[in-house]
Amino acid sequence: MTATSAFTTRSIGTGPSWVDYDNDSFLDLFVAGHTPQNHLWRNNGDGSFTKITNSAFVADIGDSEGSTWVDYDNDGFVDLFVCNVAPYKNILYRNNQDGTFAKTTNSALTSTIEDSYACAWGDYDNDGNLDLFLANGGVTHGKNSLFRNNGNGTFAKILTGGALSTTWST
Repeated sequence: MTATSAFTTRSIGTGPSWVDYDNDSFLDLFVAGHTPQNHLWRNNGDGSFTKITNSAFVADIGDSEGSTWVDYDNDGFVDLFVCNVAPYKNILYRNNQDGTFAKTTNSALTSTIEDSYACAWGDYDNDGNLDLFLANGGVTHGKNSLFRNNGNGTFAKILTGGALSTTWST
């Protein structure tokens, strides 16, 4: 990790977001990396940032198009979902509550290639659990996806519904 007051990493980045991922009251910066990887800078609270190089989501290489931070498991710590386009799978990272993240691999969210360009969380069924909508294109022929949060760390893909049949081209 290197402390810096300027961001000097060269990369094609999409989907930047400010978030306090470590609950220290300072906003940190995440950039989904279009190529070759994602980037995270931890705010040191003094005007400088430390580039995090040893996290699960900065080590994963993919074609990331977007990301969203949300506390999907209601534990008080934000988790990260990263949208990827083919041939890469989307990835959900659960916050370990110690500044590190665990890659979730046994989820309907991450088991298929969705070719996702954008994502949004919301509680569409009013059960108190945040569900995930994916805006897809390419290999999925523009069919969007909706995943219902089962409230136990798992998700179920919803196969019918109005917005899911909407197509768009990239």
